[in-house]
Amino acid sequence: HQSPAVGSQSAQSPFGFKAYGAFGNMIQQRNYLAAVALKDVADDLATDAVGALSGLRGEISMIEGKLIVSYGAECGTACPAAAAETATLLATATARNWRPVPIDKDLDAKAVESFIREQAKANGLDESKPFPFRINGAITNFVMHVNAAPNPRFKGHGSFDEMAVTGLAKGPRIAGSVVGFYAPPALQGVITHMGEFFHAHYVDEQRTTTAHLDSFGIAAGSTLMLPRQE
Repeated sequence: HQSPAVGSQSAQSPFGFKAYGAFGNMIQQRNYLAAVALKDVADDLATDAVGALSGLRGEISMIEGKLIVSYGAECGTACPAAAAETATLLATATARNWRPVPIDKDLDAKAVESFIREQAKANGLDESKPFPFRINGAITNFVMHVNAAPNPRFKGHGSFDEMAVTGLAKGPRIAGSVVGFYAPPALQGVITHMGEFFHAHYVDEQRTTTAHLDSFGIAAGSTLMLPRQE
């Protein structure tokens, strides 16, 4: 049986949600130092995570407990093991039980947000608390990137330049999964950019590469997975 302390902690933050680092600090202080070791996240038995590598060298995702790291600059055979890496920003959660929600029509980027929020509410998730979600199937009209390095031209908040030098990918449709987090207002500026409700990453079908999704739609026939409190 769980000890009361653990139980009360999980009630406070459903699905064992944890956040390391904060977007706000990265933007205001240009601080991209390590906030957590990925080995500790794996040891913590997290199932889902999204974030950025320390030094803004790449993107991190975890889906179904599998850690995936993609680098913006080619490291070839010299890429470190994922578990040896560190994150400057990471949101993690543990969800063992999921409820599939079929998506029967194409959703554009705006519709994706309202669909996830409506379904979460309908399925009893508290919108004042963070939760992980997954999408399996195909995304459409996507824009995604992988950080490669801090952008020397980035001058902090209000800068016209992006925070990182990135590799950008766009396209009409790609199969795979999305792993993401809903951020209530209290966590906006921490796990998402200020004023944004979602931080989502793309994971390919082989689960070997990942990228940060700037915007995306969802193709009909895909499935939204919402975590269940059980």
